[in-house]
Amino acid sequence: MINVNCVADHFFEKYNNGINTLYNILYKKNNLMSLTDFKSNLRLEILKSINHEFIKGNFDNLDSSLFYVANEFCKLKNKELNIIQKNIEYICPGCLFLNKTSILNGSNTFSCKVCLSS
Repeated sequence: MINVNCVADHFFEKYNNGINTLYNILYKKNNLMSLTDFKSNLRLEILKSINHEFIKGNFDNLDSSLFYVANEFCKLKNKELNIIQKNIEYICPGCLFLNKTSILNGSNTFSCKVCLSS
């Protein structure tokens, strides 16, 4: 019987530089805690893929299949990051103090139309 964790460990050891490169391209930063989180989430996807490949009996080109999974994981994370970054809106601090929710536009960063008119 093949130990799935050993196969995943071997993949991460063999392609450590490639996985770090994927992380750097995706997040454009060098943060050890974030990198560790990225690798642990990727490891879960890799383990799922290894189990799936073993059930199918497909042992040929396992490394390339696993690296494909890593690339698809990064594409999914990239889409999630783009959605999060597009939906950021800033609320006027004065309105927030008055329990209102006026969204700030790009030109006025500390006041909105409601605060300027009062």
